[in-house]
Amino acid sequence: MRCAVVGHVEWTEFALVDHVPAPGNIAHAYDDWAEPAGGGSVVAVQIRKLAGTCDFITALGDDELGHTCAERLAEMGLSLTVEWFGRTRRAITLIDEYRERTITTFGPKLRPNASYDFSGYDLVFFIAGEPSVLRAARAATFLAATTREVPTLREGGVHLDLLVGSGRDPGERYDGDLDAGVVVATDGIDGGVANGSRYAAVPAP
Repeated sequence: MRCAVVGHVEWTEFALVDHVPAPGNIAHAYDDWAEPAGGGSVVAVQIRKLAGTCDFITALGDDELGHTCAERLAEMGLSLTVEWFGRTRRAITLIDEYRERTITTFGPKLRPNASYDFSGYDLVFFIAGEPSVLRAARAATFLAATTREVPTLREGGVHLDLLVGSGRDPGERYDGDLDAGVVVATDGIDGGVANGSRYAAVPAP
């Protein structure tokens, strides 16, 4: 199965905390690490685990963090196509005891914008990119996208086989105006809703 993800990368510092601090408060991390993350990286790595391989089309700054991201993502088994421009985006993520994450990003999201041929792909998951890349991705047998990119999806104007996003995050609110076959709104540890039907979450290990 030939799969691809089009999306962004953020070099992210993660911290495990017992709670996310309220305004003016302090939280103390009991573990921390740093990895390339962001929606594009996360989805690409998970698809690689499921399908055995995944092409990841992304954009990175031609800087130390950008090259570190590329090296680490290649170590994770991804086949990378990188557009080098701008400055690599960074983020800080706090993860609480329920494994819910709170994210602060630094810098603009770098969006792939070159010309690509997706006609040989079984699946493309569009996380972030320019509308022209989305329209090219429709050549794949199955096209998925995230509600985080609704303005781009509207401009791209293609049919989506799957549209998925967080039902809790205001930034991923969706009002039903896109041509999508299946719409999923996730709900953390409570599962989520797919085309109006609620599903339970699988217990995490």
